Amino acid sequence: MDPYDRPAAAGDSENVLARFRATQNGSNPNNEPVCLPDANAQPVIDGAGTAFVPFQDGKIYAVRDDNGDGKISPEEVQEHLVGAGFQASPAMAPGLFAVIDCSGRLEVFLGP
Repeated sequence: MDPYDRPAAAGDSENVLARFRATQNGSNPNNEPVCLPDANAQPVIDGAGTAFVPFQDGKIYAVRDDNGDGKISPEEVQEHLVGAGFQASPAMAPGLFAVIDCSGRLEVFLGP
């Protein structure tokens, strides 16, 4: 994972005006003008041992020690770009993984 050196979460600078307008015109009165998340949302771990970490760079990282050597190599990290920072932990259920970012976008992944 590359160092994150921006002053705000991904999506904050890009979407601040749209969120501010939505707050002012009532189209989304519960939306805050800025996200200001923690460094990352609370990770979740599935039954296979994969840790899913939503990070302030707007990506979700899936991390698992596949070869069991006690170390995480770059090949054992996958990432998915959502585009904005996170505050809430992802939700998991059998065959379903869902996450919502600070822009209010919900992404749902269905699996076996």
